[in-house]
Amino acid sequence: MEQPKIFRYDTVDSTNTVCKSLAAQGVPPRQCLVAEDSLYALQTAAAAGYRTVGIFDANGEADQQGLRNAAEVYLTSLARLPAHWERLNNEN
Repeated sequence: MEQPKIFRYDTVDSTNTVCKSLAAQGVPPRQCLVAEDSLYALQTAAAAGYRTVGIFDANGEADQQGLRNAAEVYLTSLARLPAHWERLNNEN
């Protein structure tokens, strides 16, 4: 199995930048996983067809319940992602 490619952006427009970059490389949205602590960014990624993980950030999104509801997976720590990796990769 090919190893996943991880892109990390810490800018305000990061989700849009990543989505455009991946689309330009011909990567289908359903083969990408967007992890976000912003409800708006998560909703934008989901609307574009990307897989989504909501990440809790005590200093971030005020609407954590909205983030939880919008995400395919909601995590209180990114370190918990490996426990969900297989399921996320098998639901295309």
